Amino acid sequence: MKKTFLVYVVAILVGAVSISSICSCSKEEPIINNGGGGTKPSDKTEEEQEDVKPVVKIDTIDIVDYKVNPQNILTGEEASLVVNLTHPTYFVVVKEKSGMYDVSKIKYSNDKKQLTIDLPFYTYGTDYHFILTLCDSMNLHKWERKIVVNSFKERYDYEGRVKSAISDNDRETIWMATEFPNRLYRISMSDPQNPTYRDFPNCPNVLTINPYNGKLYVGFQVEDDEIRKYKKRMYVCDPITLAKEDSFLISFYDDYGHLDATPMSIAFTDDGWGVAVRSHYGSGGTDLCYVDSKNGHKTEVDNCWTMYYGSATTSYDKKSVILQKLGYIDHDLIFVNRNNDAAIKKFAVDGDFHSTEYWAGGNRMASRFHRSQPQYLVQCVQSLCLIDYSKGTYSPVYIQEGREPCIEFDYNNANHVIKFDLMDNYVINVDMSDLKEQFVGCLSKAGFKQIYHNTKRDQLIAVSDASSGSCTSQITIFDMDTFR
Repeated sequence: MKKTFLVYVVAILVGAVSISSICSCSKEEPIINNGGGGTKPSDKTEEEQEDVKPVVKIDTIDIVDYKVNPQNILTGEEASLVVNLTHPTYFVVVKEKSGMYDVSKIKYSNDKKQLTIDLPFYTYGTDYHFILTLCDSMNLHKWERKIVVNSFKERYDYEGRVKSAISDNDRETIWMATEFPNRLYRISMSDPQNPTYRDFPNCPNVLTINPYNGKLYVGFQVEDDEIRKYKKRMYVCDPITLAKEDSFLISFYDDYGHLDATPMSIAFTDDGWGVAVRSHYGSGGTDLCYVDSKNGHKTEVDNCWTMYYGSATTSYDKKSVILQKLGYIDHDLIFVNRNNDAAIKKFAVDGDFHSTEYWAGGNRMASRFHRSQPQYLVQCVQSLCLIDYSKGTYSPVYIQEGREPCIEFDYNNANHVIKFDLMDNYVINVDMSDLKEQFVGCLSKAGFKQIYHNTKRDQLIAVSDASSGSCTSQITIFDMDTFR
């Protein structure tokens, strides 16, 4: 009995010691994860412990949005791509699909949720395809995301290589002639991906709208005499459906049955009087063929072969056809209308842009007539000048080469013009009143043929071949604010 009692007392004492130990342990600092898989007492202060953030498991990292900060050489701004993410990324690899460009310069925001990628190769008119590999904080998971960056608003492809293009006065409709196939397109800017088109046995290469009857006139490229009956005629078409409504002789034959000339351009006044500039085989000269659309398209030839006319354009008021005379020293404008089927007015555009203050000249490389004012923008080899042909005055001369230029007025900014230089690959916006450059950027090597400012949408519409030797044409649309 006494022995049993002692055992019972010892058991009680041992239990008390165990309970005391447990209570003592509960007053120690908490155990935390040290990142290595085990546990140990923390030696951090309470304030330091509050800064410790547990690793959060991320199921995925997605792109919220992205934008391009465009390039402007004038201000020294380099292009960059800014990408916003749903979660932080601690490591990213960026590749450009073609492998042609270095995209290794990347900056991270403080929260690791925004990337800024330098694009020193960025050019207007190019699209870029990027592949981003994003990693979480533990570098245990990777997610691949793709981004397509366009340096333009929209682009549309059309079968065929561009031969000629014109627009209506509002730049809402583009008519484009192509070869391979021989096709005529009507492209509405309200629905550019669904054009109306018509195929021809031969290549259409001369286009104009007659303000007298609103019809579209189509001339054809002449290469041989196999189908002369077709080639020597100019078609009168419905501008919407492109259906042929009439035709008339525009090229004639000599005594040997060969074509003596083929049309290069044609333009009409608002009373139906038209002038076609025709090129002669062998001589290299040109003549004029007058066309009276008011009287059954009656034609008459003015054999002025030594004049070397370049093109015919309808004046802004639709009262005259303006002929540009070709030459090295001068680029005379000759005005023709129904009242006198010879030159009724001549405005001498001095190739030197004659002034006591400056000299600039050379061959005319491009020109554009203002659609609502008597202004004539001309780009020579070394210079760009804006001429008021009603007053005979010249703007200051912007000295800059332009060997393969496309030029257009910025109609929403008085005196401002846009120039695409296709040889040196740049785009520029310049105020011709004081020659102040507003924008300079790098341009892609796309084969731009014409550019048009659509004022209703405030967009710049560029017509081009997709690439050198390509049989695909393109309409590329830029927001005009891009170049301002």
